[in-house]
Amino acid sequence: MTDVMKSFDASSDFKRYLESKETVDDRALDVTTMVALGEAVAEFKGPTLRVLEVGCGVGNMLPRLLRRGILEGAFDIDYTAIDIQDKLFEAARFRVERWAEELGFKFECGSNEHEFVLNGNGRTLTMRLTVSSLEAWSEQAENTESYDLVIAQAVLDILDTRAAVGQIFALLSEGGLYYFPIHFDGNTIFEPVFDVALDQEIESRYHASMDNRITDGKPSGDSRTGRHLFGIIRDAGGEVHASGGSSWVVHGRGGEYPADEAYFLHFIVDGVYSELSECSEISQPFLWQWAGMRHSQIEEGTLVYIAHQIDFFGSRQRAKS
Repeated sequence: MTDVMKSFDASSDFKRYLESKETVDDRALDVTTMVALGEAVAEFKGPTLRVLEVGCGVGNMLPRLLRRGILEGAFDIDYTAIDIQDKLFEAARFRVERWAEELGFKFECGSNEHEFVLNGNGRTLTMRLTVSSLEAWSEQAENTESYDLVIAQAVLDILDTRAAVGQIFALLSEGGLYYFPIHFDGNTIFEPVFDVALDQEIESRYHASMDNRITDGKPSGDSRTGRHLFGIIRDAGGEVHASGGSSWVVHGRGGEYPADEAYFLHFIVDGVYSELSECSEISQPFLWQWAGMRHSQIEEGTLVYIAHQIDFFGSRQRAKS
């Protein structure tokens, strides 16, 4: 166990983690919610669909929407993707360029290294990658009510959720669409059981660390974001048109995990251990044993990991005349 713990340091490669979770997210995303998004895009009447993605990471979302035909109804798309980590943009560009070729689009550079244009089948998609937080982007006057669709995947549960949703709705045009997939809702499961009492304590303390997280002096987490989003969206002036569970379920097959999902699991276990490593309410020797055993189980292909999440799709309400 100790050797595995020493050999793994997930904090050194967040980019690889984001890449490794692509297949996990692909399985998890609620199909009904995504189809509802696609149907709404197909009914879009404007000349250009203006899209903002918040927290784009390594660019998994746009290729996913293109592969699944969710954006088929829009022939001219202006896609702005923001993230606070510009070091991820090279991976995002590579990912989009690779999928553009596979999907029959011609890939061309735009006005700078972080802007590019995809043309194919009578459709044009302009994408730009921009370094910004959601808060900073929403404070720019020219962005107010600028977007027909805002996408935020797995990001509202690491922000002040109520404030972030309000910022997003300020960016949406009247009647504009939102898509909020993969938002955590309070269940973290590791199997097989290590120790019933310790497993429960670790889950409880880990969720509490989310609820109590403060970043730059502001709340930045909620272990039950999923269920709370129903009310938060309503209070912000939005409607929920479709929702569904999007649980991560990762398990070995023949002693191995698909794609790079072993790394994904190592990163998750390391994250739990690191978060609780200074928690005085939990036995640190037992926590060390727990983490070491979980890392060893990943190496053996026997660890099962489940995290419950919820996807949302809907719109900003139109003003009453």
